[in-house]
Parts: sequence; structure tokens; C-alpha cells
Amino acid sequence: HSGNIRVESDEIYIYVDFYFAAQLEPGSVSAIGYASRLATLTNMLFVTTAFVILEPRWARAVTEDDAPWEKYIAPDILTVLSLIAAPLAALYWFAPGVTDLIYRSSSFEQQAQDLVNSLTQVFGLGTFALALSYVTTRAVIAAGHQRWIFIISLIVLPLKILLSILLVPVYDTMGLAVATVISFMALALGNLIVLTHAGHAQTVGVSGLLRLGLCFVTVFAMAGAAQLWIPAGSLGFICAAVGLSFLNIIIGVICRFGYAEMFRAKVKKS
Repeated sequence: HSGNIRVESDEIYIYVDFYFAAQLEPGSVSAIGYASRLATLTNMLFVTTAFVILEPRWARAVTEDDAPWEKYIAPDILTVLSLIAAPLAALYWFAPGVTDLIYRSSSFEQQAQDLVNSLTQVFGLGTFALALSYVTTRAVIAAGHQRWIFIISLIVLPLKILLSILLVPVYDTMGLAVATVISFMALALGNLIVLTHAGHAQTVGVSGLLRLGLCFVTVFAMAGAAQLWIPAGSLGFICAAVGLSFLNIIIGVICRFGYAEMFRAKVKKS
């Protein structure tokens, strides 16, 4: 039920965007919907599906192991988050290609193309915030502090509305996207405060954070470099996505993320 509360609150944040976007120029609602859907789809493919494996693994570790956070939960959190590096970089650097592939944005008017692509870049960067919010929510549940999920959502929702009120007059539709990304980061921060107070967040360690940062910086920088010579358009995005995915895995293995353990857990579950 707590996980459903967070999912429903995430949807409410999008509806807040729709409300404010409806007061802007025509097409703003569609542009927000197109761009935010790409971030949501990325989260579903790389994070939500991972928890089909991880949730029973965590539940078993909490009940049977003497150090579940150090051995299982913290390493799994880093592993799942590291998988977001490639799609985040692809959405940011190759936004025109992915929007054309999914929505045929090349047939839009130029102003609409520019808006959708810019929003896709913002929400692309926001995929990390969305993933972190989801992963830490599951960690809060594993820690047995479900009630805080609802409380944090109630606290952050007014912040989201306030940010929209402040940013829309200055940045129009882009302000809504930025407000949404900040709100997801605020949700994740609230979860991290709960986990820190419970003594669990520290199990990730400085080394884990450095390895995660190295993974993101490397993949993002390589994507930026590749964007200079990979052809624009749908085909260019597909080539970039494949290449970045392989790079993400290679860097992840070098950084000692638990890809092999996750794969074995998947095979065992199957």
C-alpha cells in the first residue's frame, strides 16, 4: 500500500504540471506529457522491473541475514541506480532522436519540436531523481518505516505547487519540468533522511557514492562526445543507446556493481 501511495503521489505531480500547462500556450500539455512519459518509461524499464527480483531478495535478507543492508540492500541500490546512467545520457544528448523515434516529432512545427526536445532533456536529467525516489521508497518500506512515505508525500506536494507558481511566470513550460524534477529529488531526500535516522543510509558508504558518480560522469561525458559525430535522428539515437548501454555495463563491472548477482537472481527466479 505504501508503494502505491508513492506511485499515486508521483501521478499527482504530473497532474499539477498539466493544470499549470493548460494555462500556457497551446501544446504545452502535450509537450509535458510526451517528455515526462519518456522519463517514466525509463524508470519502469530499468528500475521498477528490477524490483520484481529485488523485493523478495530484500525481504528474505531482512528476515534471515544478520547484516542485510551491508550485504544486499545497499549494494543493490547502487547497482540499480547505476543502470540509469545510459538512458539518462541518451535522453539528454539525443533528445531529438528519441522524440522522433517515439513521437515522430520531426513532423511537428519547429517551435513544438524545440519545446518537446528541451523538456525531454530536463526530464532526462530527472530520470535519476525519479529512480532515486523510487529506490529509496522501497528501501524505506524494507526498513519498516512505511508511514513516512505518506508524510513525505504530503510535505513535498505543496512544495511542488509553490515551485510551479514561482517558476512558470519566469520559465513557462520549462519551469514546470524543473519543478517536477526538484520535487522528485525532495521526495528522495525525505526518504534518505528517514533511512539515515534509522542508521541504514550510511551502509552505502563513500566508496559506493564515488563509484556511482564515476559511472554517471563517464557515461555522460562519452555520450556528449559521441553526440558530436553520431548522425542526428532516430537511427543516431538507436546507435547511441546501444553503445551507451554497453559502456554503462562495462563501467559498472569495473566499478564492481552487482550486475552478475542480479542476473543470477533473475535466472533463479525464472
